[in-house]
Order: sequence, then structure tokens, then C-alpha cells
Amino acid sequence: MYLMFKKTRGNVLPWVFLCLLLVQFFWLSACVSEPASKLVSDRKHAYKSSLITFSADGLKQYSLVLTPDSQVPGKGFPVVIFGHGFHPEPKKYGISSTGKVSRPGDYYRGVPESYAARGFLVFAPDYRGHNKSEGYEFTQLGIESSDFYAEDVLQLLKVVLQNSNIDSDRIYYVGHSMGANVGLRLLAQTNKIRAASLWSAATDVVAQRVNTPLIIHHARGDATAPFAWSEKLVEGLKLSGNTVQFYAYGSDNHLFEDENFNQAVERDLRFFNEY
Repeated sequence: MYLMFKKTRGNVLPWVFLCLLLVQFFWLSACVSEPASKLVSDRKHAYKSSLITFSADGLKQYSLVLTPDSQVPGKGFPVVIFGHGFHPEPKKYGISSTGKVSRPGDYYRGVPESYAARGFLVFAPDYRGHNKSEGYEFTQLGIESSDFYAEDVLQLLKVVLQNSNIDSDRIYYVGHSMGANVGLRLLAQTNKIRAASLWSAATDVVAQRVNTPLIIHHARGDATAPFAWSEKLVEGLKLSGNTVQFYAYGSDNHLFEDENFNQAVERDLRFFNEY
């Protein structure tokens, strides 16, 4: 397994991602208070919510945990680790529109809920510097922040593997936007992820070889993370013989809504069940 981290003459790429972060700032600032009901799920309260702490590079980190409100399967719960996207104000990640600490916040709430309602034990880490997780200075590094966030998820994975209620052969990753970038870096460091889903990938990674099967979703009209980025990623994956499924959506959603959201989740579930 290996990944090539793309560099360009004159350091053009960091400026591209700086522009992306600025676009996301204004876009996400307008969306963070958007009702979770827009994102789906009539499957409410099918899980129990809790919070765990762990250490990454000596920094205290937090992760939301959603545990299905059902009997533990014989082999344990399958697991989804959810990697969120860029937040314009990291310390406000997981804060609801009413000002209450309620990870993962209104904007992302429907994503981990949907997998938990389908019987997955879901872990949604803050990343360092987000909410009360230590290491705010790492949020100020632009695209390089993703390397450190991947380390956070890697350390969380070690904690997940110690949980006696999980099926350690069925651990999956779902990453949105910057979270897809984090996921690719994670997959370069572990073979413990059975399959991964990347939504609206905002990434500078050109994947040469990833042993983890991937399913990738992107809306053609996404103005935050251009559709072409996922096209290029998929092209590189296929040329290298990777297992990849790619789905295009006829909308401008950056985080999928309504029918697009339901389709992406259902496709993920089918894909995960194959592995």
C-alpha cells in the first residue's frame, strides 16, 4: 500500500487549498445551523450516545460514540469511523445552533446517525483542536493539518480495536470533504480498515495504490470541492488496479441532502456488506 502526495512547482497546490478553505468558511458558516432533518433520518433514537477520550501525540482527544440500541451481534458490532470535513471555527465544532455542545453538530448529525440506526457502532472523532480536543495550533496549518488529523484517527482506531463489542474484521471509514483527505492518509498507515467511503473528496492525494476497497461519491455541481477532483482520484485508483466504485450525483450538494443523502448511505451499506 502506498500513496503519492502530489507537489507542484511554485507551491501552487497549498494556495489552491487555501482558496478551498476560504470558500468552505463562507459556505459552512451559512450551513452549520441547518436543521439535521434536511439530512435525513426518520430512524431517531435507535442508538445510545456517549463520549470517550484518548491520546494522540500526548494531546487529549474526544470522540463521539453512537452505540446501536440493540443486542450485540454474535461477532460484535460492525464499526464506522466518521471523519468530518473542514470547520471554519474548530472550537465550535459540535456546537448546535442553540449553543449547546452536541457533537457532531447540526450540520453533520444525520451522517453518523444513519449508520448507527443500521446497526453500526459509530465513532466520530473531533480531530485535534476541535471542540475541547487539545491541539488548536494544528488547525492552523492548512492542508498539512490533515496529516495530524489522520494520526488522531489512527490512535482512535487502536482504542476501537480494544472494544470487546466490535467485529474487528468489519471496521469501515466514511469521510466527507477534508475527511476524505484524512481518510486517504489514514489508509496509507493501516490495513485495519475493511473498506472506506469518500464523500465529496477535497484531496491533494493522488492514490497510486490503496489496498482498501473504496466507494466514492460526488455531486457534479459541487462548488466547494470540484467534481473533477474525485474524477482524477478515481482515474488514478483504477490505473493502479485498486478496487473502486464511483457514483456521480446530479446536484450541487457538497454534503448530500434528501434523496442524494439516502442513495449515498444505501450504496455505502451495500458496499460494506460486500467486504
